[in-house]
Formats: sequence, structure tokens, C-alpha cells
Amino acid sequence: MIHWHHLLVEIITPLLLILVFLRFGLNDIRFYKFALLTCFLIPVFFIDLFHQLILHVLSIPLLIGGLAFALIPGSGVGIVNAGVTALLVFLLMMGLYYIYLKLRGVDGIGGGDLWLMAAVSAYFGFVHVPFIFFLAALLALIYYLVRIRDPQTGIAFGPFIAIAAYVWIFTQDVIEQFLILI
Repeated sequence: MIHWHHLLVEIITPLLLILVFLRFGLNDIRFYKFALLTCFLIPVFFIDLFHQLILHVLSIPLLIGGLAFALIPGSGVGIVNAGVTALLVFLLMMGLYYIYLKLRGVDGIGGGDLWLMAAVSAYFGFVHVPFIFFLAALLALIYYLVRIRDPQTGIAFGPFIAIAAYVWIFTQDVIEQFLILI
């Protein structure tokens, strides 16, 4: 028997690719960049959701892809921005990992999350990453408070990173205009 999430993957993938196409068109390199991101984030989303595991075989090539697209003019993020942002995010999250481990004696964030956050940073750059991670953390907190409410239960963070990335891809212009007004 085929699990229901396989059908969901088959529906979501082309829908997201169509939406990315409608947002950027075939003549914009960002379509190809975010299409690649889509092809990686969907399996990351479901694998992390069901198994609380982000495979390096997905997150590290995703990082390499983000850095490769940063070499192409018009991709929205230059190579220095992508590389430095990915490195800083990785080091920051690694620092938080060790601080949490020292204080609580248990892992607070998985290694796959570190690599996924670095990869997403390479795609979006220094300016946009804080919004994506703030939104991901906010969504995860809301989910935790509404659904879980058990301090001993961990949650998968990868799905929230993926959702926040798509919110930013499709609403970036609206959000930036709103921020200009305030």
C-alpha cells in the first residue's frame, strides 16, 4: 500500500513549480534557482516531518546548488553574500547547538537542521534570511503550543524552514512594501 504522503508529494511538487514559474517566468534565473530549491525542500519537508531527520545527501547538495546559483548574475544573491551568509548561519547555529547541549545536556537542534539552514541561507542571502528564520521559528512555536505542549517532546524544524522559505518567495514584495510603510 502506498502511503498518503506520496500522493501529496506528487501534487505539491508540480503546484509549487507552477507557482514559481508564474512568479518569475522562464527568462529569470531565479525560476531555476527556486525550482531546484523546491526539488530538495519537498523531500526534506516530509522526511523530517515523519522521521525527524534531514539527510546530508539532500542538505549538502542543496547548499552547493545555492552557492552555484550565486555565481550567476541575476540570481538575486552574489557569491560572497551567499557564502558568507551560509557560513555565518552555520557557525551561529553550531554555537547555539553547543550552548544548548552544555546547558541542558541534550541535543536541541539536529545536524541536518544546521546544514539545511546554511543551504537556505545561500539561496536567500543576508538580508532575507532573518525573516525566513524568524517566521520558521514563529510557526514552529505556534505548532508546538497548539499541537504538542509537552516540554519533553521535540519537533522537526525542517518543515517550518521550508514553509517560511516559500512564504518569502511568494510574498517578499508585499512584505517589503509593508515594511517600507512602517
